[in-house]
Amino acid sequence: APPSTSRDLLGDTILFRGVQIGSSAVYQCNASNQHGYLLANAFVSVLDMPPRMLGAKNQLIKVIVNNRTFLNCPFFGSPLPELRW
Repeated sequence: APPSTSRDLLGDTILFRGVQIGSSAVYQCNASNQHGYLLANAFVSVLDMPPRMLGAKNQLIKVIVNNRTFLNCPFFGSPLPELRW
């Protein structure tokens, strides 16, 4: 692979940093010797998604007085959103 400031080759590993949408690509590893070669493809897809709530919306939770309850707020986004109550 040509040199790049966004990735380092560490033996059999590629380390990516500061990935962007343009980093999405198929990366191919080639292991070869005098007996032949093997190819392996790695599909890297960089996600860019607005925050999404994954749970039920406007859910009514009934709680008995002096008991505990648990409020769950599952979410997803890329980059990972910050969650605040």
